[in-house]
Amino acid sequence: VRDRRALYHAIDVPAIVREVLQGYGAISNGQFPPGSWAFDPSVKPYAYDPNRAKALFAEAGWKPGPDGILVKDGKRLAFSLRHDQADQTVKDTTIIIQEFLKKVGVEATVEPLDWPTFVKKLFASEFEGIVVGWTNFHDPDPFAYSIWHSGQWKARNFAHYKSPRADAALEAARQARDQGERKKHYAEFSKILMEDAPYVFLYFPQQVYVTRTSYDGFVPIPAYGGIYQSMKAGKLTGR
Repeated sequence: VRDRRALYHAIDVPAIVREVLQGYGAISNGQFPPGSWAFDPSVKPYAYDPNRAKALFAEAGWKPGPDGILVKDGKRLAFSLRHDQADQTVKDTTIIIQEFLKKVGVEATVEPLDWPTFVKKLFASEFEGIVVGWTNFHDPDPFAYSIWHSGQWKARNFAHYKSPRADAALEAARQARDQGERKKHYAEFSKILMEDAPYVFLYFPQQVYVTRTSYDGFVPIPAYGGIYQSMKAGKLTGR
């Protein structure tokens, strides 16, 4: 967990939002976007702190080698970072991550893949490191449960994350009778997820919609498919 937290502290996420998204993004504090009812603002993202990252690596037994890359038990702290080569935003994000990691003694080799190969490797958990984006549903359960519950290793829990506490929170949220109670369980889940740091959560891109005034009933929904769901509920008036 110290290594994972160190990786988190090594990456300047606000800088990535500025450089890659031109500021049109929200820094992530976990699985749920700010527009979700499950979002908990009390859960804070890890601060960019390369000195803290180096200290955590040192506590875990890593020492700089001759070339500056950290070494432990004869093994260099080096791994590949796979990404979808067709997604320019992900590509740029990966390159910047590589640069930040190098500053703290971590060697990440960027490995772009075509989309079919990328998906195949992702679902088979064939990666050392991977940069990937998720599409959230308006309800938090479908992706939260399938990505993080330990019973979902053959579904979307590609990192093979396993936490009895996280499992319990996700299961309780599924069984709760009302949204208020579910929100409490998801808040607990969010805290556990940030403590364990199984992913380095980066950002939520902001969606910018431009519509004609003649469209009636347009309501942004915090999901990638939200615009289409909204327009189905609306109606066209005028010209």
